[in-house]
Amino acid sequence: MMKKIARIMSLALVLQMLAFTAPASAEENKELSGNLSILAWYADEVAQGWIDHFNELYPDVKVEYQYAQAVQPYMEKLQSMLLSGQLPDIVLIVAENRVDLVDGDMLVDLTETPVAEKMSDSCYKQVLFRDKVYAATTGGSIGGLLVNMDLWEQAGLGEDPKTWDELIDAMKALSELEGITAFANPVSDAACTIESPLFGATYMETEPDYEQKIAAGEKTYADYWQPVFEMTKTDIYDAGLMPQEMIGVPWDTVVSNFALGEIGMIMGASWNFADIEAINPDLNYKVMGIPNKEGTAKYYLGDCLEPALGILKDSKNQENAMAFLESLYDEESVRSSEAQVGLIGCVDGYESLFAENPVCADALVEGMQAGHQFMPQTYWQKDVERMRSTYVENVQAMVLDEKTPEECAADFDAIFQG
Repeated sequence: MMKKIARIMSLALVLQMLAFTAPASAEENKELSGNLSILAWYADEVAQGWIDHFNELYPDVKVEYQYAQAVQPYMEKLQSMLLSGQLPDIVLIVAENRVDLVDGDMLVDLTETPVAEKMSDSCYKQVLFRDKVYAATTGGSIGGLLVNMDLWEQAGLGEDPKTWDELIDAMKALSELEGITAFANPVSDAACTIESPLFGATYMETEPDYEQKIAAGEKTYADYWQPVFEMTKTDIYDAGLMPQEMIGVPWDTVVSNFALGEIGMIMGASWNFADIEAINPDLNYKVMGIPNKEGTAKYYLGDCLEPALGILKDSKNQENAMAFLESLYDEESVRSSEAQVGLIGCVDGYESLFAENPVCADALVEGMQAGHQFMPQTYWQKDVERMRSTYVENVQAMVLDEKTPEECAADFDAIFQG
């Protein structure tokens, strides 16, 4: 999904010379009017829920919403608008453009605004970038191991695994069921591979500043990633718990096979729920976290980065833009996001529609609300798209015995130091 266009550094040059006046809080501007423009990749019906609520509060503001498909078409559209001077007020901020937008000094710093104050602690922790907040987020997605609980019981398994070794033992038990593939890893997407939450469980509680240590030259990426790659290579791929031929199976087919009861567990997230339940509405499954070797931490897929909307410094409607971001935290907007596309709300005082969903209720509490989620591209500080594509290629290469864990980990340092 995540393919990046040429770097946006030229955009920084376009905006560096533009003047900026810090926006006032919307709370100081109850009577707002004028215009507001937004560029994002959310479907029109999703954005319309936010806009309708905003216009209930501020009926005199005319909102123009422009949609561009994720990810490359969106980046191209944003670049075109910035270079032509047709600047949107609010833009989507994601791993693929955040470094360039921040380094180019293009975004309003929201750290000391009511927007940041409205975030839950978990959201604030996950959206923080270089010690500042540039995007408004009200929640996101949650995922991990999607486990067929009927097969789990058939394999004689009970409680969720508490350690990595217990998880591997569970995969082995599933592999002994006739006609069942134990596990499938979506190695085409860095956000969804089992290596990501395993990394989080291994390091994020003990060394959350690992990126800073790498930048300071105290550690290397290989110091952190090689042990993780070695664990999955030895314990899963070499052990045959995920057959090599799974690499060539389209992921929508894998999801379908899981829904039909042919795979014991897959890596997935809340964005897969609708497809799974459309195929098999009676499937008995749940989301499980990935524990570390010692059993001291358990992490999930996903992050609190939806919606991730920020304000361009050169916005001509900054007061309106700030008011719009603040309105996202109202129950009406959060509820609309959940109902439309399953973006899970994580806002203090808000009771999510997913809180009683047996598929992800535990994951919501243990993962999203606790801040125990990990996606590597959320933390990378440089060449994010190149890091992501290398990650994907290298996990595939490990599965196919084309590269060693040591070689895969070393590639991250080659990119960072290049």
